[in-house]
Amino acid sequence: MSLRSHSGPIALENALVRIIVPDGAREVVVSFESAAPDINRKDMSRSAFGEKFLLDSNFAVVGIMPRSKNWYRTPDIHRFLESQELHDFLGEFERIHTYGASMGGYGACAFAGILGAQNVVALQPVSTLAAELVPWESRFRPGIRNDWAGPYKDGADGLAGIESVWLIYDSSCQDKPHVVRLSQAAGRAAREINVRGARHAVALALRNRGIIKAVALACLRCEPQVEVQRIVDMSYTQMMDAAKKRKKHAGRQALLHKAVNWPAYAPKMVLKMLKRLKKAPKGLLRMMRHLLLALKK
Repeated sequence: MSLRSHSGPIALENALVRIIVPDGAREVVVSFESAAPDINRKDMSRSAFGEKFLLDSNFAVVGIMPRSKNWYRTPDIHRFLESQELHDFLGEFERIHTYGASMGGYGACAFAGILGAQNVVALQPVSTLAAELVPWESRFRPGIRNDWAGPYKDGADGLAGIESVWLIYDSSCQDKPHVVRLSQAAGRAAREINVRGARHAVALALRNRGIIKAVALACLRCEPQVEVQRIVDMSYTQMMDAAKKRKKHAGRQALLHKAVNWPAYAPKMVLKMLKRLKKAPKGLLRMMRHLLLALKK
């Protein structure tokens, strides 16, 4: 049976594979799931990473969804990604993309070469968790405990000859050394996009700003790098402006609350004034104490 006509998810020992081809799809995205803690990995019917907007945008989807946080380090996943059946299916499309975030970003990079991808879109990518390659990485303990010997252990190795490699990350967080490794491997194909304030949650940050679809599609369509960065920077500016407005509004609300409830706040204000008026005339201090007693009644 052709993968195109396969009904339901393909059950590997350590992963599920969803393949969906909308009518008229000319390009395919191999999507790699992240290690996000809110994913129910026992759910056989769950959607692949980015599946909905990819299908809405008329991309075919091959969703690789691990049954655990195995970081795609199992032989059955490798065999499927190497299989002639999958390669024949991917060969039916004009263009092949890989797409993923964090653990999925590693997958999108590590397997881009074997899948024959022309374009890689990796959000907050981790290049590898092999200790000898990234001895400074200690954030992903369950992932580090996987077997990092053997093939595909370094995402950087999968980027040779790729036409375009989008590395979308927050340059102020610990993802930067991984991006440096991947960018060096990709050479001129590397297109770095800085998402300020996202930390290691780029997908979530872009989703909260309402631009994850716009950014992902711009990368899949290989629009100018400066345009993608503009979309991201504009969203950051709007987010910061909104935060300032909320802070200003909260300040006004606090002042209004104090004005409406002045009897409750006045004694505290008078006490502060008394502490500051150490050298004030005795008569003035006596008057302020009487005022304070009156307010407390």
